[in-house]
Amino acid sequence: NKRPSLACDTFLREARKRNGVIVVEPLRKFPVIGDLLVDRSILFENLRTMQLWMKDGSTVKKEDGGEAYEASRCLQCGCCLEVCPNFMTGGEFFGAASFVPTTRLITELPKGEREELSALYRRHAYDGCGKALSCKKVCPAGIDTAHMLVQSNALAVWRQR
Repeated sequence: NKRPSLACDTFLREARKRNGVIVVEPLRKFPVIGDLLVDRSILFENLRTMQLWMKDGSTVKKEDGGEAYEASRCLQCGCCLEVCPNFMTGGEFFGAASFVPTTRLITELPKGEREELSALYRRHAYDGCGKALSCKKVCPAGIDTAHMLVQSNALAVWRQR
């Protein structure tokens, strides 16, 4: 219904009540493989480019993690990128799917690696984000992407903490 959502998390009866008609279509910003299936590999390529993964043996505990725990809830579903006016598949801007995991990792990295991630963050997230915050409204995990953006900017760009 012109609002990206996960099929497994959408109640059709409720969607029909809101709009009267139900429209089911694949995400438009990703290549269609078939029917409703899209190729989201660009999400994972972008994570690889920015090296946004935790090292072996790393864990995030809810009581200790704060923002790190919140960021780890990201499903990498692509809904945030679908509504982002600045994201284009293959472009330099990686969207919320990159700044959410940046928040999780940047405080845990040694100084040299933190500088490298900060440079990648500025190039692929900070420089391209127009702050429309459409991502916050559609996140099926309920992640406060606006807060994650502020935290990532503070840590990677303004070097606070």
